[in-house]
Amino acid sequence: MKKGAAFLFLSIGLIVAGASDAQAVEILTSGHYDLGVAYEDGGLEPHIHGHTGGGNEYAPDEAYFWAKDNHLFTRPAGSQWNFIGVSSGEQYYKLPTTNQVGKIYLGWGAEEIDPGVLDSYRFPPKF
Repeated sequence: MKKGAAFLFLSIGLIVAGASDAQAVEILTSGHYDLGVAYEDGGLEPHIHGHTGGGNEYAPDEAYFWAKDNHLFTRPAGSQWNFIGVSSGEQYYKLPTTNQVGKIYLGWGAEEIDPGVLDSYRFPPKF
């Protein structure tokens, strides 16, 4: 039995519930995309940046990733795989670590932040 829903939706940090019906949402099913961050007007701006189909850029609530059944894998036996969250022999969705035709290849991008811009910030922050 498959764990989870038939569709796997991901966004940058949160999926916006109750989006307006008039708002167009792009469903991304394959290609190379980055979860990106830019620094504009004194703040961080998260976005989804495409390297496929013209390099479109989306706000977090404008596009979702749909991992189709070609992203399904069967969990192997062994306790080292417990972190996946399904039992041995059950299926789960997994994105590839290399670009593969017909699959979502997801990376990170912060190239829009100029060197030195965040130097005055302290990581990790002290509370």
